[in-house]
Amino acid sequence: MVVDFSAAKGTYFCTGESIHFVDHSVVPAGASYEWSFPGGMPATSTEKYPDVFYQGDGPFDVSLSVTFNGETISKTKTAYISGEEPLTVFPLEENWEGSAFDEKWHLNESTRWEINSDASAFGQGTYSVRYDNYYFDAQGVPDAFTSGKILAEGFEGDYLYLSFDHAYARYNNDLFDTLRVKLSYDCGASWEVLWEKGGLDLATAPDIQGYFVPNEEEWVNNMETGGYGPEGVLIAFENIGHYGNPIYLDNINIEIFDEVEEMEGSFNNFKISPNPSSGVFTLNGIKLQGSQYDFQLCDAMGRSIEIGMLRSNSGMLRQTFDWSFLASGLYYLRVNDDQGKSQVLQLVKR
Repeated sequence: MVVDFSAAKGTYFCTGESIHFVDHSVVPAGASYEWSFPGGMPATSTEKYPDVFYQGDGPFDVSLSVTFNGETISKTKTAYISGEEPLTVFPLEENWEGSAFDEKWHLNESTRWEINSDASAFGQGTYSVRYDNYYFDAQGVPDAFTSGKILAEGFEGDYLYLSFDHAYARYNNDLFDTLRVKLSYDCGASWEVLWEKGGLDLATAPDIQGYFVPNEEEWVNNMETGGYGPEGVLIAFENIGHYGNPIYLDNINIEIFDEVEEMEGSFNNFKISPNPSSGVFTLNGIKLQGSQYDFQLCDAMGRSIEIGMLRSNSGMLRQTFDWSFLASGLYYLRVNDDQGKSQVLQLVKR
C-alpha cells in the first residue's frame, strides 16, 4: 500500500475557513481511513475526503493512517496547514524580477502558472509570469494564482486600484484562450469578475501558428478599479485555456485609495508611489472626470523644477517619472485639471 494525500490549499486567509482534503493513497477497496488534524475541527475523521476548519494561525501537522487486513501505513505532513498574515503594505507591486512566486502569492499544487525569462513587459526587466497554453491543453478548466488577503487597516470607504501588463497572441480562430481577474470579499468563498478578455479581445499581437514569445512592443497595460470590503479582498489571475498560446503577465500594481470628501476647488484622485523613493515615482489616478491634466513639480521652497501634461484613458491614468537627478529631500507635485481644480501630493526623494 502507498499512502498519500493533499489539501485544496495549504494556507488559509481567514479563521473558520474550510479546507478540503483528498486521499491519494493506492490501497485495496475496503481499506479504512483515520485522519488526524491537530488544531482543526474536527480533530479526527474517518472520511476519505474530509473538510476541516482551522481557527488558529498554525502551522499544523496533518496525518493519515490507512488500514487493510490488519496492516496500517501512516503518513504525516509537518507544518502542512497554516494561516497567513494579511498584506498591509501599499502599494503592492510585483514585477517577478525575484524569479519566483514569493509569499504574497498562492498557487494550487498542479498549477501551470510559471515564472519565465523569455519575455518581460516592454523589454524592461528579465522575468514575467506565464501560462503555457501552447504545450498544455487545459480544456477550459480554470487555473488561478491568488494574492494573500489585502487588508488596508485604518481606511474607510476604500476602493482598490489594479494595474497590470499582459501579452498574448491567438493560435487561430478556433484555438484561443481567456484571462480573467477576480475579486473575493469573503476569503475565497465566492468571487466576482473584475476584468476578463479572451481571443481577439485579449490579443496584443497577430495570430501565430507557433509558440508565442512577445517582443517589447507586444504588451498592453491594463487599469481597473474595484470595491474594497471591510474584511479585505483577495485578487486572483485566472487562465481559461483552450490549447492556444501562452499568456504573459507582468508588473502587477495594487493600491488602496481612501475615498475622502473633496474640498471645493480640489480633487483627491491621485496617489504617488513608492514614496519615499530613490528616484523613480509612479503617479496613479482613478475615477478621473477629465481627459487632460497638467503637473508641476516644485521643491520645498516652491521653486518650479518640471512641468508637463498628463492624459487619462477611460477615467484612469498611470505615469512613471524618473527624478533620480533630484537631491534628497521634500518635494511637491501639483496636478491641475482643466476646470481649475488641483491636488497637491508630497513626495520624498531619498
